[in-house]
This record gives sequence, C-alpha cells and structure tokens, in this order.
Amino acid sequence: MKRVLTMLLVVVLGVSLVGMIGLGKGKIGIVLDTGGLGDLSFNDAAYAGVVQAVADFGFDGIVFVESETAADYLPNLRAQAQMDDVDLIIGVGWLLTESIELVAAEYPEKKFANVDGWVQGAANVRGFMFKEGDGSAIIGALAAFQALELGFDSVGVVFGFEGPVMYHFEAGYRVGIDWALEKYQAEKGLAEKPNLKLLAPYSGSFSDPAIGKQIMESQIGEGVVGSYNVSGGVGIGMMQAVAGAHVNAGTTTGAPYYFGVDQNQDWWELGQFCPMSMLKRVDSATYEACKMIAEDTWESGRSLLGIAEVGVYVSDAVDLAREINKQIIQGGIDAADQYTILANWAANRADISPWIWAALDELEVSIVDGSIVVPFVDTLTDIQALRATYPLQ
Repeated sequence: MKRVLTMLLVVVLGVSLVGMIGLGKGKIGIVLDTGGLGDLSFNDAAYAGVVQAVADFGFDGIVFVESETAADYLPNLRAQAQMDDVDLIIGVGWLLTESIELVAAEYPEKKFANVDGWVQGAANVRGFMFKEGDGSAIIGALAAFQALELGFDSVGVVFGFEGPVMYHFEAGYRVGIDWALEKYQAEKGLAEKPNLKLLAPYSGSFSDPAIGKQIMESQIGEGVVGSYNVSGGVGIGMMQAVAGAHVNAGTTTGAPYYFGVDQNQDWWELGQFCPMSMLKRVDSATYEACKMIAEDTWESGRSLLGIAEVGVYVSDAVDLAREINKQIIQGGIDAADQYTILANWAANRADISPWIWAALDELEVSIVDGSIVVPFVDTLTDIQALRATYPLQ
C-alpha cells in the first residue's frame, strides 16, 4: 500500500489547521470534525480512505482541515469551495450537514460528499450514511450476556452529541441488549426474562479524553460490566479508566470491558480489555466518493450501508491482525508487541462462553437475512419511543 505523501504547505486558516499534500493532478478537499486526526476512530478512518484514493487514482493531492469548533465548519467548507483546483469536498460527520447544505447551494459547480449526513435534493451532494444499529446490536448483546454471566446488573455506553447518528447507535444497542435478555432466558431455562440497567450518558464531545475517563470511572463505580464508546476520541479516556480499574484490581482480562467504535480498537492497552469493536467503513465511503470523481460516475443521493452491505461489522481475529499491521506501519504499535496483543485478546475472548459467541453469530445472520430488523431511528421523537419500548432502567 503506497502511503508516501509529501507535505507541501501548512497554513493557518481562521482557527483551523489546513494542510496540502500533493501527488500529481486534481485535489480532494476534506473537512474533519472536531475530533481531528489522531482520534483513532472516525476522523482517522475518513482521512485514510482519501489517502488511499489519492494514491490509487492519481489525484493532485489532499487539502485537509481540522475543525477546532463547530463554528469552523462553514468557513472551512467555503474556503475549500473557493479553490479552483479542488473538485470534491468531503465533510466528515453529521454535524457538518447544515453547513454542507449552505455551501453546496452557494457553489453548485462543486461536488460535496457528506459522511454520516445527507442533503436531500441537492444535485451536487452525495450522502454516505450507515446503519450503525446493526453492529451496535451485536455489541449490546455481548455486553448484556457478559453482565448476566458475571453477575453485573448494568451495561454502559457513552455517546457524543445528541443527534441522528447517535440515535442509530443507541437504537441498535438497546435492541441488542433486549434480544440478549430473551436469548439468555431461553438458554438458561429461566421462568422470567432477566433485566439490566443501561447507563447511557451523552458526553457533549467527540474529542475530550478527560470527559471519557470521568464518565467511565463513574460507570465502573456504579457496577457496569463494560461500556461502549460512541464518542470518538472520548473513548481514549474511557479505555484509560478501564485499564486503571484493572490495575487496581490486579486483573488483566475480563470485566470491566471497553467496546470500541468506528475503527478496530481491540489492540488498545496491548489487547487486554476490548474483546470487540464495531467498525464503520468510513474509509470506504470517502474512497467511494473520490472514485466517483476519478471515474466520472458522480451521482447525488444517499448510500445507506449496514452489515449486509459491509458498511458496518464487528471485529474478529483477521481484522485485528490487519489493524495491528497497519498500526505497526504507522508507528502506533511496536512490532515487538504484536504477538502479546494477539495473545491477550485471545485470552480475553476465551473467557467468554462459546455459546455466547454462537448466539452472536446467530444474531448477525438474522440481521443480514432480515429476520431481525434494527430500527433506523433518526429523530428525537422516534428515539424517545424506542427508549420507552426498551426502557432498561
């Protein structure tokens, strides 16, 4: 995989860092959300897809912007739209959707891709959205099974800013937990369906590890079996809290767990505490947008990607090995640690009963074949209704 890029220019544009990386012809613009590069999650995945597309299709380079606050979205998008040699502008995150709608109307000759959002009716905007609930249902089921098996009474999740994409995750997580409660009742021959409490705060951030650590420490104190990161870089602090709890307890595997998001995060903390991540192929979305430009196959509208479309999926051993190799190349992992990570991760998964893994496979197959449909919840009204259906209190 060719990733040799030359940094040509770094300038300050408002309060945001803008970099231009050049290879040879025509540029791709990308405006990142506030988490920025280095979140080991959503933004990094989006950027990786563009880097690969530039290498594969021979674009002139990348113009990237790391937004520091929400106030930067609009000027950052406008600045890229005003560049004559930028033919595609990618806005990363549903929070950029309103700004993309405005700028796309101002510059109808430019093409825009909206990752996690959609501007309906705009001929120059392509939306790439994901059925995050599909994968979140499997994470929720795993968390619920382990809580019941290990005697915990609650499971956790930490969201970013409240809004449509977060509702996708929340709906799937609740549905997966409820499915696991029914499955557990049948598996164990219980007279009644068991219950679990769900701790599900919105952190108000996608970038602050300190907030994640504080929330996770609180959840651990309340007795969660583990918590699902749905808040980007906030998850770094969540993992720090999980690792600290294990240090205090003198344990190296098991609960409390951390469940990763967007990219494979199973390798964090040498693979000891994250048995599964829910991956979004954000890199595939940004790559596909660039491919449309390169091959002159541009279409407006929306792509909606779930497990069946390989837009989301949950991590396995092959995926972890691939991620470890990528991190070694990028300097995120010391090559000497790769076998330790794999061994720790395998030991953590081995602590989980085989019947649970079989049940999770059953759930995934049912989602793919349509016998289980995870609601695609976009509005506050709809998520409130779903919360009432699956209260978990």
